[in-house]
Amino acid sequence: MSLSVDLDATTPNLDRFRHRRMERLSKRDVRGWTERISGAWRVLTDHHPDTAEAMSVAVQTIVPLQPDLAGSTVAATSPAVFGAIAMSLAADDVTFAETLVHEFQHLKLCGILDLFPLVQPGNGTLSYAPWRDDPRPVRGLLHGAYAYLGVTRFWRVQRWRMPPEQTLRGHAEFFRRCGETLAVVEGLLSSGRLTAEGRQFVEVAEERLRHWRRDAVPESARHLASAASSEHRLTWEARHVSVDPRLVARLAEAWTAGKTPEPIESASTPHRVKPAHQGPAHARGNLLTMRYADPERFRTLLEREGTDGRAALRLSAADIALLHDDMPAAIAGYRAEIIRRPTGPEVWSGLAMAAGDSLPDPAAAMLRRRLPLVLAVHTAIHATHGSRSDPLDLAGWLADAEGTESSR
Repeated sequence: MSLSVDLDATTPNLDRFRHRRMERLSKRDVRGWTERISGAWRVLTDHHPDTAEAMSVAVQTIVPLQPDLAGSTVAATSPAVFGAIAMSLAADDVTFAETLVHEFQHLKLCGILDLFPLVQPGNGTLSYAPWRDDPRPVRGLLHGAYAYLGVTRFWRVQRWRMPPEQTLRGHAEFFRRCGETLAVVEGLLSSGRLTAEGRQFVEVAEERLRHWRRDAVPESARHLASAASSEHRLTWEARHVSVDPRLVARLAEAWTAGKTPEPIESASTPHRVKPAHQGPAHARGNLLTMRYADPERFRTLLEREGTDGRAALRLSAADIALLHDDMPAAIAGYRAEIIRRPTGPEVWSGLAMAAGDSLPDPAAAMLRRRLPLVLAVHTAIHATHGSRSDPLDLAGWLADAEGTESSR
């Protein structure tokens, strides 16, 4: 089985991607790309033959892209250029193979959507996607879920084929992507936005993911994958979820007056998703992924962390404590930051992670479950009354209010 593709950096109608193409390829560039494509193809033909067979028919062109500013792999497909995958040169053969699988899934779904309307016309609703920092519409969630269905299947096999020093990466990637994709698939099925064909399509994915979720995964991989996944979700919620301002104002006033809070429904509170991405991604999330994806580099970065290192990575002492799983120190650091001055969403998500992992009390659970509400009320208390309350005390107070409603 062979893969015959054009490495095309010049054809004008292939310039349809949001990332910059490489303007020209030297002989050395071509040699590097050829070696990496060949290595990735060996990974696929040796361990994922069904995927390789389909890819050998459908993928005709690879468009070389420039990597992002951090040097990370970027990739894209477009329904306007079926058969082409655009990507930057991945660092290793397995990552290149994974990226091909990811984009091939997008490519297939572009073709399917040309034949069947899987999603009903949009109403502007945006939701959380575990693989993006920005909120996504239903069509985008479907595309991401189908892409990561393929990635999950890839790691389900590949994790057993990795060299000993990289088995943690394989197990963690499988566990993380399986859980995240299943959550998105379940959200799609409950959204009411799928057509009959779309529902049938997504139900097959759900059944497969639920089956894979029962696979054995080492506890160390589960822990590291869950931490990276939780950090992304909590930071996204703190950035993008806006709670009903009338409820927030009433709760802030009750806290300041020393009153018992009004009952809060356990299931939900009125909220909206803010579409704009607010600020750059925080280094902590990348480092939590690096703990399992590249442990040696992770250790090297933290070992050289002094004052200058923390400034370069924008990490606080609390962030470093969390990265070392020193949750008491992380809680103390984040808590002090929030009381001392206005802080960004990463500080609140860090506190929610650290408290949720080490404090078995209602305040910690409230931070994990309803972080945007706690953050909004805390901000309103400061804005209206000039005082900065203890975030754990406030979370516990709000948890009591939620408990009052749920006990009725």
